[in-house]
Amino acid sequence: VQFALSQYRHTLDAAQLLDELSLGYLRLAPDFAKLPLAQALHDEMREAIQYAHRQGLQVIAQNVEDPQAAAALWIGGIDFIQGNLVHRPEQTLDFDFRSATL
Repeated sequence: VQFALSQYRHTLDAAQLLDELSLGYLRLAPDFAKLPLAQALHDEMREAIQYAHRQGLQVIAQNVEDPQAAAALWIGGIDFIQGNLVHRPEQTLDFDFRSATL
C-alpha cells in the first residue's frame, strides 16, 4: 500500500513532514492549477515538485480544468493530473469493471 499526502504547499515544516512519512505520492494544493499563476506560486510549485522527486515521490496535480494549466504543470515536472480536463463528471458510471484488467 502506498500513501499520498494531499493539499501540499511547500514550506519548511511540510518538507520536514515529507522526510518523516513513508509516502508514494504527493498531491499538490489546487492553487497550483489556477492560471495565471503568480511567479512566487510558480517558483513554489517547481520547488515542491523537485523536492518530492528527490524524495522518490510521484507528484499529482489536482483540479486541472483547462489545457493551459495542464501544459504548465507538465512543463513544471508533474507526474499525474486530476480534474475535469481528464474526464468530466457524468451522471452514470459506464466503466466496465468486469472486463478491465490490472
